[in-house]
Amino acid sequence: MKKAVSRPISFAVVLILTFTLVMVVPLSASAAVGDTFVVSGITYKVLTESGSTGTVQVGNGSRAAINTGTYGAFTIPHTVTYGGRAYAVTAIGDSAFAYCESLTSVTIPDSVTCIGDWAFMNCWGLMSVIIGNSVTSIGEQAFRYCTSLISVTIPDSVTSIGEWAFMSCWGLTSVTISDSVTSINRSAFAACESLASVYFNGNAPIMGDEVFSGAATGATAYVWSDAKGFPAEGQNWNGLTVRYRPNLASLSVGKAATLVSGRNAVVPITLTGSGLTSKLLVFSIVNAEGEAVYASNPFDASDSFSENLSLNKTELSLPDGDYTFRASITGTDVMAEIPLIIAPNLAAYWEMNVLKSSYNGSDALEIRFPDVGYERQFLGEVFVNSVKYATVIAGNSVFVPGATLLGELSIKVTGIKYPALFPSYKFTFTQTVTL
Repeated sequence: MKKAVSRPISFAVVLILTFTLVMVVPLSASAAVGDTFVVSGITYKVLTESGSTGTVQVGNGSRAAINTGTYGAFTIPHTVTYGGRAYAVTAIGDSAFAYCESLTSVTIPDSVTCIGDWAFMNCWGLMSVIIGNSVTSIGEQAFRYCTSLISVTIPDSVTSIGEWAFMSCWGLTSVTISDSVTSINRSAFAACESLASVYFNGNAPIMGDEVFSGAATGATAYVWSDAKGFPAEGQNWNGLTVRYRPNLASLSVGKAATLVSGRNAVVPITLTGSGLTSKLLVFSIVNAEGEAVYASNPFDASDSFSENLSLNKTELSLPDGDYTFRASITGTDVMAEIPLIIAPNLAAYWEMNVLKSSYNGSDALEIRFPDVGYERQFLGEVFVNSVKYATVIAGNSVFVPGATLLGELSIKVTGIKYPALFPSYKFTFTQTVTL
């Protein structure tokens, strides 16, 4: 009988067993500070960790965080979960989106506090960027050679704009800079050959050399009348011609108005501010396609203006429908507007026929609306002497079972729509009757 011989397990067998165990028992993903990980095609780098939360930046700080061929609109998430830990996205790392030439728009969330150097450099197709309201700094060359950018708004949180940050953004025509910005570094907007308008919402920041060199001929800095640090009107300042605009406290045009035959619509206008010398207040009516179909003669915009503007349908001679009434100050970007409804015959829309009736054998108030040739929808409520009642719709009538049927009645009907004429507007009818 042969004796069993024990043989040592070979190294290859050990390796196979080990690999099998690893494959069968997966290890849970985790990351430490300084590590990188990928979620939904975006690379993140861990900045901090604390229990089940932490913070990350987009990108590893040296190359693009996404596939550089990514096309279209891109929204950076404000949080990302990895390894059971929820990370807030607080930074955009250096070069995170550099050379992503097919991006057309980017939205940066409010969780982000800084944009790194070269973050979006050479994003030639980028036409718009929304910078979140927590960003405090924009790094060097962050948006350099974003040649399709048209306009940029620097939010109220930003304090500094880095060197060459928007240099050679050849399509850039306007920039709005918040009052929180205290420094704009060297050549930040240099070689932006289409840049014509720069709106400063605060005092003059500390400026580096050649910040706006190479801007469009006649490029203008629009500053508030009480801003400090800018030279006099018409003077050159860092390559821009200074123009002062009124520092308006408020411009209001009342509430939504309805304009019908036989009744004027009165629109209260209130304007208060300063620095309005030589400015004009203009009223216009804009149709649903955004075209101005009426413009008033301009008013002198004094520092305090109050007027009840009366609009008459016959004088305006505009088709029935939905419009926008707009008030604006010439030479500024200040504007206020309200919805304006131009409706057909007043009596047809506002006169109800209220009578005693019955519904399912019980006494009821019946409200009839005249047939004016347009589809009508009842989407609201009926009040009789300020008491709300349940209603039943039947044909051209609204029945109100259980309502008071004697004496003087105050009737209010809300939520009447004529969708073919006024898709977004609901009418309220009020009428006093004696039964």
